[in-house]
Amino acid sequence: MSRTYYFNTSMRRKPAIWNRHQVAMTLVALLLNFSRSLLTRCCSSLAVHQVLRLICYTVALVGTAVYCIFVILGSQRYSTLSYPLLITATLCAVLYLSPPSQSKRFIVEKSSKWTCCEGKWSTSSGPWKKYITGDPNINIVATLIVVVPTISYFMIGIITRLQQSGIPASEKDHGHIANVFGKLSAITMSFFLIPVSRHSILLKSVGLDPNHAIRLHTWAGTIAIVGGLSHGLYYVLIWIFMSEESLWEKTMPPSRCWTLNNDNDDDSKMWCIDHFINLTGILAGICFIGLGLTSIWWVRRNYYHIFITCHVVFSMFVLFLLTMHYYKMILYLAPSVLYYLASSMPIWVESIKSWIQGGILITDTKHISNTSSKGCVELTFSHRNTDSRTKLETCCGKYVRICVPEISSVWHPFSIYHSNENDDLKIMFQGTGPFTEALSKRLRQSSKPKVLVDGLYGGETRISDAFHHQTVVIIAGGVGITSYVSMIFLMYSEMSKRETETRENKFEDNPMNSASCENTPKTLIVHWLCRDEELIEHFNSSYF
Repeated sequence: MSRTYYFNTSMRRKPAIWNRHQVAMTLVALLLNFSRSLLTRCCSSLAVHQVLRLICYTVALVGTAVYCIFVILGSQRYSTLSYPLLITATLCAVLYLSPPSQSKRFIVEKSSKWTCCEGKWSTSSGPWKKYITGDPNINIVATLIVVVPTISYFMIGIITRLQQSGIPASEKDHGHIANVFGKLSAITMSFFLIPVSRHSILLKSVGLDPNHAIRLHTWAGTIAIVGGLSHGLYYVLIWIFMSEESLWEKTMPPSRCWTLNNDNDDDSKMWCIDHFINLTGILAGICFIGLGLTSIWWVRRNYYHIFITCHVVFSMFVLFLLTMHYYKMILYLAPSVLYYLASSMPIWVESIKSWIQGGILITDTKHISNTSSKGCVELTFSHRNTDSRTKLETCCGKYVRICVPEISSVWHPFSIYHSNENDDLKIMFQGTGPFTEALSKRLRQSSKPKVLVDGLYGGETRISDAFHHQTVVIIAGGVGITSYVSMIFLMYSEMSKRETETRENKFEDNPMNSASCENTPKTLIVHWLCRDEELIEHFNSSYF
C-alpha cells in the first residue's frame, strides 16, 4: 500500500505510461516517507507517534467520509470510487507507525487524565461516559459507512427515474427501475472486501478490531445480495408478464450465438449479446443464493470448512459473472479488489516463503488431557527475539491465523499468549472440530507437521482500556482463559510495581511515577469457569 500506482492503474484506458499526476503522487509519497523518517530521528519518540497516529486517524476518517459522499453521488462518481479509499490507504500506510512498547504505557497514563480520572474536565465523568469507553457499537458504524450511503444512493436513483419517466408502464421503464436495484448491489460491493483484508491499514488507523470489522463485511454483503437478487427477480417478472418471448428464450442464447460467425449483422450480434448478458445475470444470481445460504450463522458455526470453501468459490464466480454481465462492474469492484490484493499480497508472499523454509519452529507440545484426542493441546513455537514485556503487551487480546497444509489449506484463528519464563509464544486448543482434532492427533507423532503462522491480529486497545479502571474483572470459560494470560501477567506486574513504588515512596519526587501509580488498576478479579481439572492444574502449576 506504500506505492501510489495502486490507485491509478485501474482507471486508465492507456496503461504502461505514467502521466504527470502519477509522478506527482509518487513524489508526494516519497516526500511523506522521508518526512516520517526525519521526524522519527529528530523528534522525541512519543511525540512523533502521537502526531502520526492522530494524522492517520484523521486522514482515515476524512477519506472514508469522502468515499461515502462518492457512493451517494454514485451515478456521477462511479468511475472514481477507487480514489478516496486507495489514496487514503496509501497515505495511512506511509504515515502509520505502531508505538513502541516503552511508550505505550506513557500514552495510557497521559491519556487517562482526560478519559479516566474523575475531575472537572474528565470525559469519563458525566452522562456521555458510556459512549466513549469499551468497544464501539459496530452496528452504528456499519449504518453510517454502509447502510446510509448505499440506501441514499438507491433512493436518489429511484426518485430520479420516477421524475424522468413518471410511473413505469412500459418494459423499458420497468427495466430502468430494475437497474437501480442492480447498481445498489454494485456500489455496495465497492466496499465489501475492505473490512476483511488482512492487516488492513484503514482498520489500524482508526483502531477498529478486525473481529468487529467483519460485521461491516456482513452488512455490505447482505445489501449486495439483496440488491442483486431484487434486480434479477424484477427482470424475471418483466419477462414473464410483459415480454413476448418466454423466460427460456430470454435467458438461453440460441445455438447460432455460440458460434464465431462474423457474417451476422449488427442487430443479430446485439441480440446474442443481450441473451448472454441475461444468462450471466441468472448464473450470478444462483451464485448469490449459494453464497447467502452457506454464510448463515449455523453453517459458519458448525461447518466452517464448508462455509469458507463455498465463500471463496461462489465469490470468485460472482465477481467473474458480474463483470461479464455488466462491463462497468469492474469500476465498481476496483476499490475492494485492489485494496484486498494490495493488503493480502505481502501475506501470500510471506506464507509461500515460510512454507519453503519449513514453517515455524515448534519448540514444545503438551497434551493436557491424554484420555482422548479431544483433550487440550498447548503448542509452543519460537518467535523473533524481543523482551518479555514487549511480548506481553503485544499478545494482549491478539490472535494468529494458523495453517497446516497437510491437514487443511484453510487458515484458522487461535488466541496467542506468552509468559515470562521464556521467549516463546503459545496457543492452546481443544480437539472439538475436524481441524483441531486432526491436528491434535498429528502432534502426538514424533515428527512435527509444517505449520504456517500469520499475525498478529486483533485490536490494540484492550490493555489500555483495562488500565483506565481501578478495578478490572476478567471472566473466562474453559480454554478461553488463553486470551487473558498475557494481560493477567502484565497487569499483575504493573500492580506489583505500583505497590513497590508506594512502599518505597519513590513517586513523590517524580510526577510521572505518581501518575503511573494513580492509573494502575488496584484490584484484579479473575472468574474462570472450567470443568477440566487437568487444565486447571496445568495453568495453576505453569502460570499462576
